[in-house]
Amino acid sequence: MIKAWAIAGAVVASAFTLNAQPAVSHTAPSCIAASGMTKLTARAGNAATVRIYFSSVPATCGEHYIDMRPNEAGEFWAALPTPSGSTTSVTYRIEAHDANGAVISTEPVTIPVTGGCGASALSPAEQQVVSINVVGMTRDEQQNRLCGFECEYVASII
Repeated sequence: MIKAWAIAGAVVASAFTLNAQPAVSHTAPSCIAASGMTKLTARAGNAATVRIYFSSVPATCGEHYIDMRPNEAGEFWAALPTPSGSTTSVTYRIEAHDANGAVISTEPVTIPVTGGCGASALSPAEQQVVSINVVGMTRDEQQNRLCGFECEYVASII
């Protein structure tokens, strides 16, 4: 009887694991580089896609997004574009979607842009990916403008 309960428990646990929403864990940096890109990473378990939604402070035209890419460490990563001179902080959140469409998002965080914060070192493979970065708009009135950030290393705005 105990064996039957153990098997039943394992089946139920497996069902919950298979249907679990993606979980996102991320450690925010203490600052965003004033000159250069800032690389951010997150763990997103069973996520099919992961995006980082970001905006400048002062906010001028809403959120933009970049699709985060998986790396060999089992994380997802993206490099935020260089903030423009008027940007004092960057607010962002990371959103994960599983294959069934379930969505989970981190709480938004606001990080100061400082001159003493060095740009992130990117590997040659990451530099190649960043050179073709596609930044997405979230509102029609953004009119394909990247507000509060430089367009260097942005190949396309959609």
